[in-house]
Amino acid sequence: MMITIMDTLNDWNENIKGFFIEYGDNPLLWIGLFGLGLLVFFLTYSALHKN
Repeated sequence: MMITIMDTLNDWNENIKGFFIEYGDNPLLWIGLFGLGLLVFFLTYSALHKN
C-alpha cells in the first residue's frame, strides 16, 4: 500500500515538473499562480477573522 502511494506521488511530481519545464517561461502561468495564491491567502485570512 505504501509503495503504491509513493509511486503515485512520484508520478505526479514528474508530471508537474515536466509541465513547469515546458510552460515555465509563460508569464500568464505565473500571474495565474500568483492570483491563486492571493485568493487562498484572502480566503484563509477572512475565515480566521470571522467573529
